Amino acid sequence: MKRIVALSLAAILAVSAPVLAQEGALTPEAMQEAMMKAATPGEHHQHLAKLAGDFTYTAKAWMAPGAPPQEWTGNRSAKMILGGRFLEEHFDGSFAGMPFEGRGLFAYDNAAGHYTYLWCDNMGTMVTTSTGTCSEAGWEMKGTHRIPGTNAENAFRNVLRMVDDNTVVFEWHEAMPGGGEPFKMIEITYKRK
Repeated sequence: MKRIVALSLAAILAVSAPVLAQEGALTPEAMQEAMMKAATPGEHHQHLAKLAGDFTYTAKAWMAPGAPPQEWTGNRSAKMILGGRFLEEHFDGSFAGMPFEGRGLFAYDNAAGHYTYLWCDNMGTMVTTSTGTCSEAGWEMKGTHRIPGTNAENAFRNVLRMVDDNTVVFEWHEAMPGGGEPFKMIEITYKRK
């Protein structure tokens, strides 16, 4: 793996060195050092690793503020991939009487200095992306997604917190399309198997 990273860095440096020299930016050596630092998993990736494992989950979804929740259950498995750089999640279950399957990819981008989360599932064709931070309270991620049937983007906020080593709670907060106050639309509780 180190050889692949080193070869990739060498190729990037070979292409970018003339541009860097012209702009008075980093030297090739400094650029290589910065790229190696950006490629090395660290403390934030260790936080993500705490979310790895096999879990069952119970979920609730509210279609409007004050509405009764729809509930479903399923399984979640997650593992660190690509040398401990990313957390890959697999979900299955059923929702509204239909099979449910979803995939998540959770990362910490050393260069950008923030967490990124990508999500897709068999209930649509979109990929939802959010970015955010981690604190003692957990992760807080924000993003936007397109509302089907409209051309509008709607903002959302996700909160993910570890209650203990074996329990994780996820919340999705969003306003109804067209306005109103954000409310908790989804809550999922994961229990380690």
